[in-house]
Amino acid sequence: MWLGSGSGTKVRARNRGITPTKGAEEDSGIVESVEQAYLHIARWVKTQGWVEIGSDAYRSSFVRALDEGGMVWEGAASYPTLDAALRALDTALHEWLHEQQSDA
Repeated sequence: MWLGSGSGTKVRARNRGITPTKGAEEDSGIVESVEQAYLHIARWVKTQGWVEIGSDAYRSSFVRALDEGGMVWEGAASYPTLDAALRALDTALHEWLHEQQSDA
């Protein structure tokens, strides 16, 4: 899964995670763009690197942030929901980006 700008994809928050809906109108749930829901992930994929979501035979983490230099952050092996994984990634990227600004 790659998160970036300009897709027009909306997400509806649900108690089991997030469900993408193309051009969804607000109904009974909270509807916001991925960029609004995960500000730091959006900034990361626009300016720094990319994220990988999902398990494979080579890595123990479910969600990862990478740049040209390699792995910047790895999350836990599993999360109760996709939303929880994305929130953990967003928080970690917020901290990483803040540290990089402090070093500059």
